[in-house]
Amino acid sequence: MIWMSFLIWCLYSFIDGIRDSIFYHHYDHNIKKLFNEHIVFVIQRLIVSLTLCLISQNIWLLIPFVLSFSFIHNGSYYTSRHYLNKKTYNYDYLYKRKWFDQSTTSTSVFTKYMTPLVRIILFLLSIGLLIMIDMFI
Repeated sequence: MIWMSFLIWCLYSFIDGIRDSIFYHHYDHNIKKLFNEHIVFVIQRLIVSLTLCLISQNIWLLIPFVLSFSFIHNGSYYTSRHYLNKKTYNYDYLYKRKWFDQSTTSTSVFTKYMTPLVRIILFLLSIGLLIMIDMFI
């Protein structure tokens, strides 16, 4: 059940990245923001992750979920944003490195720390931790 929950989390993270790319592709940056939309995103992700932890009856899964999220979500976000902009505006200079790119305009607090290398390391740590949880808990 642990690995199935993790696979569902990975699928959710991937789809969430695509959803965010569609949202920000159509987002009007000229409109004054009333609040930081990332708060809503975090609440949504917390609900999904805690639900998966409850279903699998293992709260320790929350740690690999958090560690793996950025690699999968940001990777699918940067890749799909690249293709959306290429198809819509016929240019491909946005997120040219696709999965391994890095935003310079995000309002997320964590983006500047979540470089491609950090995302890869955290994802590998999440797999290692998941193996340990599966073996010992």
